[in-house]
Amino acid sequence: MAYRFRLDALLRLQRSLETQQEQRLLATLGAVRSIESRIEALDANRCLRKREVLSHIETDGTVAELHFLLVVEHLAAKKRNELLGELTRAEERRKVQTELYREAHRNTEILASLDAEQRNEYNAVLARRDQQLSDELFLMRKRFEAGD
Repeated sequence: MAYRFRLDALLRLQRSLETQQEQRLLATLGAVRSIESRIEALDANRCLRKREVLSHIETDGTVAELHFLLVVEHLAAKKRNELLGELTRAEERRKVQTELYREAHRNTEILASLDAEQRNEYNAVLARRDQQLSDELFLMRKRFEAGD
C-alpha cells in the first residue's frame, strides 16, 4: 500500500492559494515600481524643462515666459503630489499583500511539514514491517533447516 497524505487535497489547494497570493504581491510590487518610475520621469522632465526655460529667459525672455514657467512648475508639483499619494496607497497595498502572502506561505509550510512527518512515519513503519518479515523468514528457514 503506497503512502497517501490524507490532507493532500488541502495541501494542493493551499499551494494554489500561496501561488495566487504571490502573483498578487508581484502585481502590487509592479504597481509600486511603475509609480516610482513615473515620479522619477516627472522629476527629470521638470528639471530639464526648467533649465531650458531659464536659459532661454536669461538671454531674451519675457515676464510672461517666467509666469508660464511658474504655472507649469506649480502643475508639475501638483502632479508629483498626486503621484506621491498614489505611491503611499500602493505601498500600503503592498504591505497588506506581503502579509497575506506570508500567511499563505506559513500555512503551506505547516501542511508540507505535516506531510513530510507523516511520510517519514509511514516509511519507518514500512521499514519495521519489512525487517519483521525478514526476521520471520530467517527464523522459518532456520527451523526448516534444523528439522532436516
